Amino acid sequence: MLVRLSLLLAVALGGCGVSQAEYNIRVTEIEKCQAELSHAQVELGASQSRLDDKRHDLEQRDEQITRLEGDARTLARNLSATEREMEALRRAHAQSEQRSELYRALVARLRDAIGAGTLAVEVRKGKMLVKLGDAILFDPGQSALKTDGQKALRQVAQALKEIPDRDFVVAGHTDNRPIKNSPYASNWELSTARAVTVVRFLQG
Repeated sequence: MLVRLSLLLAVALGGCGVSQAEYNIRVTEIEKCQAELSHAQVELGASQSRLDDKRHDLEQRDEQITRLEGDARTLARNLSATEREMEALRRAHAQSEQRSELYRALVARLRDAIGAGTLAVEVRKGKMLVKLGDAILFDPGQSALKTDGQKALRQVAQALKEIPDRDFVVAGHTDNRPIKNSPYASNWELSTARAVTVVRFLQG
């Protein structure tokens, strides 16, 4: 039985026309190719893993770039707003300095009258006020200027002429005592008439 199997194997090999040595060489080559294929598959898997890592890193960097670009736009808007605020502060400071200079100049021009107690100069809510008492300007219940009042208003007019491009408001005031021996029916009419008298005098 054993001899018969050996004979059959020999006949099969001989029938294929391939020697045992050549067969062994082919088997070795196949095994080598399979080993190389397996190694290449391992390398391919490693490369794919590295590629996935790189892709993930790239996505993270893209997200970081997007965040940084957003931060940059926000900073640019904040910078622009800050520059506008700084410019507004500079203008406000310049206007404040200008008002302070005008105030000092007006006080200097009216120093004598201020010292004599004829009038007072003050700043209220960003506006300069020149206040003259009604006693120096008018007799009770009357709207005609007194001599001392005219003198005081001339000083004021001379000082105001030195302040260009300004609007001036004249306000007349009275007390709340009922009017007697006066052509005016009420203190409201009297205060209005006094303001008109002062405006006309300053215009003149």
